[in-house]
Amino acid sequence: MPHNVNHKYDKESQKQWFPYSISTVSDDFIIQNGVHGRCPDVICSEDCQQDNPRYWQNLKINDVISNSPEIGCFGCSFTYGSYLQENATWPYLLQQSLKKQTGNFGVPGGGADACLINLINAYNRFKIKTAVVLFPVMDRRLLTFQSKGLNFQIPIGPHSSWPFDEFLAQNYFNQEFIIDKIEEAKRQIVLDTEQKYSKEKIISIKNYCEEKSITLYVSSWDKQTRDFLKQNNFGVLSAYDMSVSEERAGDNEHPCKVHNIDWVSKIETSIS
Repeated sequence: MPHNVNHKYDKESQKQWFPYSISTVSDDFIIQNGVHGRCPDVICSEDCQQDNPRYWQNLKINDVISNSPEIGCFGCSFTYGSYLQENATWPYLLQQSLKKQTGNFGVPGGGADACLINLINAYNRFKIKTAVVLFPVMDRRLLTFQSKGLNFQIPIGPHSSWPFDEFLAQNYFNQEFIIDKIEEAKRQIVLDTEQKYSKEKIISIKNYCEEKSITLYVSSWDKQTRDFLKQNNFGVLSAYDMSVSEERAGDNEHPCKVHNIDWVSKIETSIS
């Protein structure tokens, strides 16, 4: 173990850590915990040896949103900016372009249900006036459960797993418990062949914004999702285009700043 790294290998801290939000209330903000895939000092990669005291920290919304956003930005890792510095994310670039405060409520791995929950919370907490949602694919859903009097939420996809050792979240449950929960959520995704669950959540976002007079802008990096948005009379922004550059973020998979600059340049006029 490198002598300059401490927090990354702290087993005691791992016992109380969960990859996403832990809350005393249900349907709270969904936040990715720690600094995994987002370090304030360096561009992250899987073999990063940077020491950071927040590595196993369970975050609250005040740790993530420090301003009073007028525009809420929602989506998955493309919105969050996995393996990018914050100033390379599209919510940050949109804020710089429009000169209006934005809040990045993106959830890596999140689906339409995560977008909906964070949108409702963002309105209740910050009274956002505008929502920009970059929807992901529709074969995702939140796994929600309670343990030790606490509420847990974690996004699941058809290939999700629990890639951690027995120390992680040991204070709340054992490995068998969480693995069984994940497998059940995956079965629900597979059985939902027409993706009715995510489609209902997308429509709920539209209805909620109309009810609260939130100006809604939507798009997707997924063609099937964009087609659904168009079929249901959403005002659809330009597509998020991964083909504009072969460059990728620190994990060599996610979009990089070049993609985010491109998308913001295509949507800024529509939003302003």
